Order: sequence, then C-alpha cells, then structure tokens
Amino acid sequence: ASPSSVRAELATLKYFEDPAFLGYLHYLQYWKRPAYARFLAFPQCLVFLDLLLEPSFRARLADPAFRDFRHREQGSAWRAGGATMGK
Repeated sequence: ASPSSVRAELATLKYFEDPAFLGYLHYLQYWKRPAYARFLAFPQCLVFLDLLLEPSFRARLADPAFRDFRHREQGSAWRAGGATMGK
C-alpha cells in the first residue's frame, strides 16, 4: 500500500482519535534513539512520527488534498536525500 492510502485509511477509520493507537505512536519514539535509528532505511519516517503526534496534523490528514501534497513533498524529499519536511 502507498503511504497516501495508508494515511487515508488510518484517518478514515479514526485511528488518529483512538487513545490506544496514539499511545502506540508514543511508544514508537524509541526508534529515534541512535541505537535503533541507524537501522532505518528511510529515516524520514521519524519526521512523520513526530507529525502524527500533533493533533492538528492528524486532523488535516482527513483532507485528500493535504494528503496528496504531503505525499508529493515526501517523494521530493526522498529524491533530494533530505529528511526534513515542513508542516
């Protein structure tokens, strides 16, 4: 599945409103530690992990235009080799 369709599915099924899922996102923060982060093939995912912890970002993912914009921006960042993306 593409990142865009996964985000759409999570938003549509209201996972972003589920306290258990949000707790899981907090748990995943351990991947930011150097001992774990060095194993990530796409460390840009840590940017999205941080963004997903922000309520305003999660709310905006319900908007297909915003999801498409983020998907394009993510692809551009990967092609450029960068790991930082704006909100």
